[in-house]
Amino acid sequence: SEQPQFADKCDNWNELDSFGWSWLLSKQPQFADKCDCWDEFESDDALFLLLNQPQFIDECNLYGDEWSTLLSKHPQFFSIILTLKKHYDIKLL
Repeated sequence: SEQPQFADKCDNWNELDSFGWSWLLSKQPQFADKCDCWDEFESDDALFLLLNQPQFIDECNLYGDEWSTLLSKHPQFFSIILTLKKHYDIKLL
Protein backbone atom coordinates (compact mmCIF):
# COMPACT_ATOMS: atom_id res chain seq x y z
CA SER A 1 0.00 0.00 0.00
CA GLU A 2 3.02 2.26 0.05
CA GLN A 3 3.11 2.54 -3.75
CA PRO A 4 -0.52 2.75 -4.95
CA GLN A 5 0.55 4.04 -8.35
CA PHE A 6 1.65 0.50 -9.18
CA ALA A 7 -1.73 -1.11 -8.48
CA ASP A 8 -2.46 -1.55 -12.18
CA LYS A 9 0.61 -3.81 -12.38
CA CYS A 10 -0.70 -6.15 -9.68
CA ASP A 11 -2.36 -9.38 -10.79
CA ASN A 12 -2.40 -11.04 -7.35
CA TRP A 13 -5.50 -9.40 -5.84
CA ASN A 14 -7.16 -12.81 -5.43
CA GLU A 15 -4.30 -14.01 -3.20
CA LEU A 16 -5.18 -11.59 -0.41
CA ASP A 17 -7.04 -13.05 2.56
CA SER A 18 -9.38 -11.09 4.84
CA PHE A 19 -6.46 -9.87 6.98
CA GLY A 20 -4.60 -8.66 3.91
CA TRP A 21 -7.66 -6.92 2.51
CA SER A 22 -8.53 -5.27 5.82
CA TRP A 23 -5.01 -3.96 6.18
CA LEU A 24 -4.77 -2.77 2.57
CA LEU A 25 -8.20 -1.12 2.51
CA SER A 26 -7.62 0.56 5.86
CA LYS A 27 -4.67 2.35 4.23
CA GLN A 28 -5.83 2.54 0.59
CA PRO A 29 -9.65 2.40 0.41
CA GLN A 30 -9.66 3.22 -3.30
CA PHE A 31 -8.87 -0.45 -4.00
CA ALA A 32 -12.21 -1.71 -2.64
CA ASP A 33 -13.43 -2.46 -6.16
CA LYS A 34 -10.67 -5.09 -6.42
CA CYS A 35 -11.98 -7.00 -3.38
CA ASP A 36 -14.27 -9.90 -4.27
CA CYS A 37 -14.21 -11.67 -0.91
CA TRP A 38 -16.28 -9.44 1.40
CA ASP A 39 -18.33 -12.45 2.54
CA GLU A 40 -15.16 -14.25 3.62
CA PHE A 41 -13.93 -11.51 5.96
CA GLU A 42 -13.18 -12.72 9.47
CA SER A 43 -15.11 -10.56 11.91
CA ASP A 44 -11.98 -9.21 13.63
CA ASP A 45 -10.59 -8.17 10.23
CA ALA A 46 -13.89 -6.50 9.37
CA LEU A 47 -13.81 -4.64 12.69
CA PHE A 48 -10.24 -3.46 12.05
CA LEU A 49 -11.25 -2.16 8.64
CA LEU A 50 -14.40 -0.42 9.91
CA LEU A 51 -12.57 1.27 12.76
CA ASN A 52 -10.28 2.83 10.15
CA GLN A 53 -12.63 3.15 7.15
CA PRO A 54 -16.25 3.21 8.38
CA GLN A 55 -17.61 3.78 4.87
CA PHE A 56 -17.43 0.00 4.34
CA ILE A 57 -20.17 -0.69 6.92
CA ASP A 58 -22.47 -2.19 4.28
CA GLU A 59 -19.80 -4.60 3.09
CA CYS A 60 -18.73 -6.09 6.42
CA ASN A 61 -20.35 -8.42 8.93
CA LEU A 62 -19.84 -7.90 12.65
CA TYR A 63 -21.12 -9.96 15.54
CA GLY A 64 -21.98 -9.22 19.16
CA ASP A 65 -19.26 -7.41 21.06
CA GLU A 66 -17.63 -6.09 17.90
CA TRP A 67 -20.56 -3.71 17.43
CA SER A 68 -19.83 -2.20 20.86
CA THR A 69 -16.22 -1.65 19.89
CA LEU A 70 -17.23 -0.02 16.62
CA LEU A 71 -19.75 2.23 18.38
CA SER A 72 -17.11 3.50 20.78
CA LYS A 73 -15.27 5.07 17.84
CA HIS A 74 -18.16 5.65 15.40
CA PRO A 75 -21.38 6.40 17.30
CA GLN A 76 -23.12 7.33 14.04
CA PHE A 77 -23.80 3.61 13.53
CA PHE A 78 -26.13 3.39 16.52
CA SER A 79 -29.29 3.56 14.38
CA ILE A 80 -28.00 0.72 12.19
CA ILE A 81 -27.40 -1.39 15.26
CA LEU A 82 -30.89 -0.74 16.61
CA THR A 83 -32.34 -1.96 13.32
CA LEU A 84 -30.14 -5.06 13.31
CA LYS A 85 -30.86 -5.75 16.96
CA LYS A 86 -34.48 -6.39 16.02
CA HIS A 87 -33.42 -9.18 13.64
CA TYR A 88 -30.33 -10.63 15.31
CA ASP A 89 -29.19 -11.32 18.84
CA ILE A 90 -26.87 -8.34 19.19
CA LYS A 91 -25.87 -7.51 22.75
CA LEU A 92 -24.23 -4.20 23.48
CA LEU A 93 -21.77 -3.95 26.37
